[in-house]
Amino acid sequence: MNEDIRQMIDNAKEAALKADRHSFEKLESDGTTTIVNRVPKRVVVDKAEIDPSNVTVAKDAELAAMLVAQLIEIRAQKRLLDDKDSAIKTVLQDIIGELEYLSIEDGGAPLVSMKHESSVRLNTAMVRETLSIDEHPECYSQVTSRPLRLMG
Repeated sequence: MNEDIRQMIDNAKEAALKADRHSFEKLESDGTTTIVNRVPKRVVVDKAEIDPSNVTVAKDAELAAMLVAQLIEIRAQKRLLDDKDSAIKTVLQDIIGELEYLSIEDGGAPLVSMKHESSVRLNTAMVRETLSIDEHPECYSQVTSRPLRLMG
């Protein structure tokens, strides 16, 4: 593999690892801040398990490497943003308390709504336990998917 292409992917992996380790300050509802330390999330696939006959070689290695590098960086940024989003929601929920709306001034227009909603959800674990696939195959359907996983 071309060294420039390999370097592009390695640089993207390093940037993703830094983003995964990136800590951020979470503002608490009382005005104090706490540091949120993120733990990297990585899936490692044992290369010994990969069947070489099931590997294709990219016709345009540079394009494939560029796309993989971008995907690595985007996913790392997305994980960081999702963590920040959750932290912000938690603080806003603490500020709003049991009410439904948040305004920043008395009589001002609400900026945030956190309505209390009820919903009914299927307890799939209980269904699987109660209606086993062996005894009730009609309740299940086979689905094929092709998730794109970034390796090592």
